[in-house]
Amino acid sequence: MKPDLYTKAVLAVIAAALIVIAFKPFVTAPAPYMEVFRLLLQYLPWPVIVIGALSYYREGLNRLLTGSKLTLKIGGVSVETNGPDLERSVSDSLGGKNLSAEQKELLKNLRAAGELPYFEDQMKDAARPLRDAGLLKYFPSGPGKQLYNAKRIELTVLGKLVADADAAS
Repeated sequence: MKPDLYTKAVLAVIAAALIVIAFKPFVTAPAPYMEVFRLLLQYLPWPVIVIGALSYYREGLNRLLTGSKLTLKIGGVSVETNGPDLERSVSDSLGGKNLSAEQKELLKNLRAAGELPYFEDQMKDAARPLRDAGLLKYFPSGPGKQLYNAKRIELTVLGKLVADADAAS
């Protein structure tokens, strides 16, 4: 069984700590080259872990970035799609339009706060299309519950991805 990324990261940090402990007598020496060695030991582990993680997951990242097929499991059903198709699906759910400034602001606020109280008269123009696109969920939910009855709203996982992508652009 292959160890996962977290296990590898923990082992790398432990190895780095053991190296630091082993070379501690040399690090306290006043020699100038030992100062360089101490700085390398201090700042090298995290870039090594990040580079190791990127190289370990490069195949999956490459497939994601090049538009190769992604397999999503939604409600017990496996769906194969790619990044551009997923983007078109969200765009179609929004009526083929880009997000309005009001919708972007609501996404940004929800991403920052996690959840917000819902005020129908103030938020319905931005919240309804986002809910219809599957980017927003509301509480209380259930049979007979509608958005106008909601007390609070929050982003779905897809909504968080869209909010993060919008913030990055």
